[in-house]
Amino acid sequence: MHSELPVFKRCCCCFPLRYGLLVWGYIKLAIAALLIVSIAMVIRSLTMAYHVYGLHERVFTFRLTVFIIFLFLVTLDFALSTVFIVGGHKKNLKLLTVYYYYSIGVWILSILFSLFIISTYFIYRGPYRSTSFYAVADNILECSSHFVSMVSQGYFLLLLRSEMLKLKSNCEFRFVNNAAQSECKMNCSKGKDTLGENNGVGCTAECHRVISDV
Repeated sequence: MHSELPVFKRCCCCFPLRYGLLVWGYIKLAIAALLIVSIAMVIRSLTMAYHVYGLHERVFTFRLTVFIIFLFLVTLDFALSTVFIVGGHKKNLKLLTVYYYYSIGVWILSILFSLFIISTYFIYRGPYRSTSFYAVADNILECSSHFVSMVSQGYFLLLLRSEMLKLKSNCEFRFVNNAAQSECKMNCSKGKDTLGENNGVGCTAECHRVISDV
């Protein structure tokens, strides 16, 4: 059975789609910036602990490597969130497409990582985990947080896809001249002239004859 993904007109059922996505992007950008500063401070503290307090070299190397990798990933997310915000403000479909495929990759990796964490916890901690109310509540909260994170990321992807489809439909349309038996397709996009000045919206048309069945 063929089914299509839903197309949303608004963000969270009340906000305009593009502005809701931009707010989401700014929130992610702020979180990424805070994480970059925090990780940089942790790396600095770790380096000081190694030189001042004589932290074990293997432990220092392992922790430093982990934090550097984490810093790289967060910096990459910060850069691509900036690309998304610029693309959202300028309605640039190419920039939004780049961020869309990046988000799909991150979403899939996040699902795999969450499944790995949860399965590892229940496999290795299963025989020793407590059956008290607080322990069970902690397990439910842990699984729920992963689930909510995956659902929210999936919802954001659907919103971004809806905005991309909206931009495509606004920039491309077709019309058929029945008298001449021809079909034309027009693409509209913002561009600049040869002097580098903004000339508004430019359109290019492609026409071809339609073969009649009669």
